[in-house]
Amino acid sequence: MKEKMRKVRYPMLIVWGIFMGAAGTAGVKSSWHVIPGWLIGVIVILGIMVMLTWMISGKNDKSITTPEKETEKLTSKYNSEISVISKAVEEPVELEFWGKRNGIDQFRVKSIAGRNVVSDHVLLISFDGSEARDVALDAVVTGKEHSEYFGKIEMLYCKRQQGHYGTEKLKTEKIDKVILSKEQWENETGKIKLLELWNCIPFEK
Repeated sequence: MKEKMRKVRYPMLIVWGIFMGAAGTAGVKSSWHVIPGWLIGVIVILGIMVMLTWMISGKNDKSITTPEKETEKLTSKYNSEISVISKAVEEPVELEFWGKRNGIDQFRVKSIAGRNVVSDHVLLISFDGSEARDVALDAVVTGKEHSEYFGKIEMLYCKRQQGHYGTEKLKTEKIDKVILSKEQWENETGKIKLLELWNCIPFEK
């Protein structure tokens, strides 16, 4: 439908331009008002062109592809975060970008140890390395007063549900988080055991 609208966009704008110009001209009685009438028509049609171009060309369409350089930056950023999460988890996991929560990238766990999570259950994991103020909390968790803060991994276990008017929504069943010290991450100690922590997750047969 949108493609058809694009094809007829310019003929529509030309017709609008002629119509508005004629309307402006016919609306005046004195000959010296003819040019202002046409100018009014041109101004109006330019405004319509901008509006229609914005609406029809898809600038407000989320499906528009991201520029190549920006895509490379995002891919690099996501891969970096996935690398951190994968290293902090005991089992091999397959992750894909899901969205943002409180400004933090979230990744959906597609599979754990080669077993695919069923489609109506969603386990989301995010890594946040920006909260340096949590150093004190990290010290409490690890028992080491001078343990350097590395980041926080947060996990949300959700179930898909039908919302109003056929829409879909996620219902959060459980939330958990792990505070990692730099030492923990570098030495790969204290890893998150997803299969033990989330033993309620069903897998595809």
